[in-house]
Amino acid sequence: MAKALFVEADRSSIVQRVKNLSAQAQRRWGKMDVRQMLQHVTDPLKTALGEFPVVVRGNPLMRTGLMKHLVIYVLPWPKGRAPTAPEYDQVLRQNPGPEFQAGVAELLRTIDRFAAIPLDHKFGHHGAFETLTREQWGALMYRHLGHHLTQFGA
Repeated sequence: MAKALFVEADRSSIVQRVKNLSAQAQRRWGKMDVRQMLQHVTDPLKTALGEFPVVVRGNPLMRTGLMKHLVIYVLPWPKGRAPTAPEYDQVLRQNPGPEFQAGVAELLRTIDRFAAIPLDHKFGHHGAFETLTREQWGALMYRHLGHHLTQFGA
């Protein structure tokens, strides 16, 4: 079974990694700084909650079951080369991100709210995949957070 934010042990490990972040953390790849990364990983959680809409764009092939499965569960994620929805791209938006402690606090609150989503929740549309199941959202957000926490050494 894939790790997911809806699984308490998996979520706890991500929360601990967020708490281990430092305001001075330097990126290992990519262009974002740690403050921008905090905003970058918070916004997709808010998309799932229905609070941060994004435009569905890109290749319709990405919306097929096979591609969703491969990207969410199987394929390694490239470092610094994966396409990012413009709404989530803090560098493109020239968004400096929140002050570090405020960003950490907001991310932790948003993770908690995501984890508490009821079973009958109608998820927001993902920018590349359009519709995702609860299980897919949980696994994708776990991988996304883990990817960017690793980017900053946490």
